[in-house]
Amino acid sequence: MFETLSPAERLQLMKFVCAFAWADLDVSGEEKLFVADCIRRLHFTDAEKKQVWAWLEVPPDADELDPTDI
Repeated sequence: MFETLSPAERLQLMKFVCAFAWADLDVSGEEKLFVADCIRRLHFTDAEKKQVWAWLEVPPDADELDPTDI
């Protein structure tokens, strides 16, 4: 399933996942492990990995998230 996603779509998906992890204002260790597994499965480049981890440090801007884009 993930193979059919473009690089931009994969990043958009992970932006949504990271925003969801921030829903309770705390990103748990378990959530970080889940994100790490997703990163591995999605075969991100180093730059893409860095972006995803940055979203776990500071949540993505809610204005940039539209669930209908996923």
